[in-house]
Amino acid sequence: MIERRAITTIPLWLEWRRSFLCASEVAAAVGVDEYRSPLSLYAEKLGLTSVVETPIMRRGRHFQEAARSYISEECFDWRVYDPHVFVMDTEKRLACTPDLLAEVPGRSGICNVQIKTISAPKFEEWHGVPPIGYTLQVATENMLLDANHGYLAVLAVSTYEASLHLFDVPRHEAAEKKLAAVAKEFWDNIAAGRLPKPDYRLDAEAIEQMHPSARKGEVIDLSGDNRLAEILPYRETLKKRIKAVGEELEALNAEIRDKLGDAEEAEFPGWRITCRNQTRKSYTVPEWSGRKLNISERGKE
Repeated sequence: MIERRAITTIPLWLEWRRSFLCASEVAAAVGVDEYRSPLSLYAEKLGLTSVVETPIMRRGRHFQEAARSYISEECFDWRVYDPHVFVMDTEKRLACTPDLLAEVPGRSGICNVQIKTISAPKFEEWHGVPPIGYTLQVATENMLLDANHGYLAVLAVSTYEASLHLFDVPRHEAAEKKLAAVAKEFWDNIAAGRLPKPDYRLDAEAIEQMHPSARKGEVIDLSGDNRLAEILPYRETLKKRIKAVGEELEALNAEIRDKLGDAEEAEFPGWRITCRNQTRKSYTVPEWSGRKLNISERGKE
């Protein structure tokens, strides 16, 4: 059953999102989102981590107006409007927040338009093919909106200009059945408490939030953990490398400062070297509460 809710505040919208697998989250659910892992998504839906509007989400909201202006100018025969609505399939527990709806000449019915704002260098890495995660998002929105057709509208922004790129995402019955199956499997896993394996390069913050406080006095035996036997010495080696690199960098900085003397700037072919006066205002470090990880070799504490 499809329901629609008018979005009145960002905090309320974020709270609604927790109860649904949103179109923008489908890529993370199936493990194809380069920025978000399945574990962080599962943890959020289980209430183990907080629901926040990320800087990228906030930037996307504010850049929608710029993208809409580009669309209105370059697709002047389209009639576009912002629905400002949260659309939910309460049975599948799938939802979306459409950016724009459009009436497009030559296409019957309403078309869905999902806006993405990215850097021009990042867009060049696509080589004309959008990431599968973005396509999945548009396909999910098409299904929930029962849109006749979908578009991914990408505003590629460089230092001095921006360019609009449109990608067709038509309705696809087989894909929509797969999306429904993804949602079912996701919520079945949530109900059963089955969590995906962590991606430690992406999940440091999620893991920290999932285990915010230690049970005082509890000690666990990890002596049989073969992975720890591998990574603890390697971690120590990395720390020593970091220290050595830091010391070498400081020495190089000192040598450059010595060459500059009292000069504010130096000229050297291909490089810009400055060492200007600066003043940093004092500040108070806010109180922090959390868990600090400490690791040391026995006998070297």
